[in-house]
Amino acid sequence: MTSTNDNLEQPKRPSRLRIIASLTLLAIFAGAAWWYLRENWDEVARLRIAKPIWLIPIIAGFIAIFFLQAIVSQGMLRVFSIHMPFNESMRLSNATTLLNFLLPAQGGMGLRAIYLVKVYRCPLIDFVSMTGALAILSILLNTGLGFVAMLWIALSGGPFDIVIAGVFAAILCSVLGGVAALPRLTSLKRLRGTKVERLMNGLNAVKASRRELVPVLYAIVGQSLAAVIGYYSIFSAFGLSFDAPSAIVLLASASVGGLFNFTPGAIGFQELAGMYLATIFPTSPAETLVALGAYKIIWICVAMIFGLPGILALRWRIKDPGHGA
Repeated sequence: MTSTNDNLEQPKRPSRLRIIASLTLLAIFAGAAWWYLRENWDEVARLRIAKPIWLIPIIAGFIAIFFLQAIVSQGMLRVFSIHMPFNESMRLSNATTLLNFLLPAQGGMGLRAIYLVKVYRCPLIDFVSMTGALAILSILLNTGLGFVAMLWIALSGGPFDIVIAGVFAAILCSVLGGVAALPRLTSLKRLRGTKVERLMNGLNAVKASRRELVPVLYAIVGQSLAAVIGYYSIFSAFGLSFDAPSAIVLLASASVGGLFNFTPGAIGFQELAGMYLATIFPTSPAETLVALGAYKIIWICVAMIFGLPGILALRWRIKDPGHGA
């Protein structure tokens, strides 16, 4: 898709209220976690990294996820006729991931939007379309897997949480219904000429671009597999008993928690969901909280290693968009 300077809407900075709300929520979650850990210190103090060898698949999985993110980003950009070299896509994806952890109000996505608008003249509405399409694909895959995993746990003699299963099923049905309704929504006369119509057209373009979507779908599946291995491995590193269906449910809850990116890196929401899910896991809430905390710390460390060079390499391109990559 091409665009002129006139229709290149510039990304807006997060409002001060949104930033304050994000940091306030983060402080609340941090305080609640500190209180919970203090109240359960006897159990927490016994936890140690008993099997460090399990850290290897976690780190390897994170590195694989960074590479797969670049493939996903590159494939989605092609739908909108933006051809970004793989190395540049890798730097941009890594920088986005790191800044999402370090900044409130999805600061990494803000950088990504600014970069694509200034360097590639990508209309902001197309950026929103591709971001929404990626969220839809991830949610469909991960909540579907999560629902199946909950049935797997129940059929294996474990508990079945009707609330979480209902959330997964409701999100899955809602997203599928929305995708099925896209063509009808786009044809509504009241939407013609509006940003909503352009957004719908962008989502339809993604839906119709099957050739570009094939590597994207494979990469998303690879990311989910790497995350499941990572969740299983972090509990194994602590010497805790865990299983594959529980790791898949954690993946699905993290995917849903990612929808509530009110704090940097969605910190707090995913851990809270994990503690609730501990009722169907072979681990206690305290063990789950510590394991997920360690998992996120390792993730941030890997993100720093890969993301900082990306930020440094991309800064000058935003200041001087006309210069080659």
